[in-house]
Amino acid sequence: MNMAQKTAWFQLLTAASIALSFGSVIVLSRIIGMPKAWLGMCFMFLMILGQLIFRKKGEQSKVQFDERDFAIAKNATTWGHSAFYGYIIAFASIAYSAVGQGGLISVNILPIMAAGGFVVLLTVHSIAVLYAYAGAEKGEKL
Repeated sequence: MNMAQKTAWFQLLTAASIALSFGSVIVLSRIIGMPKAWLGMCFMFLMILGQLIFRKKGEQSKVQFDERDFAIAKNATTWGHSAFYGYIIAFASIAYSAVGQGGLISVNILPIMAAGGFVVLLTVHSIAVLYAYAGAEKGEKL
């Protein structure tokens, strides 16, 4: 497994952690109130930060990044950003149709929208990288 695949798996775990933490904030804000729920969110982000700081550095191979890796990264980035834009458009459309023309959207929704977009971007990018490398191992063309 090369570094791009390891990074994709790490990004999937990070995206799952972020989704879990925002899901817990939504649930806990109803039960114990918003300030205490955000405190729990800070602890979840510290766990994610711990993953970034304390992860083991793998052995560096002689060839770090070749043309195939560049093409896979470019395609995965395109898929990730396309999914992100689709998510933002869908989120804005749903919010608009929920409140109507004269309605106001709560400011508390914006961090959920931003974090959700980040999770969608990371998830789709990581899946695209893993899918491309799995196809490349089978001899399929990008």
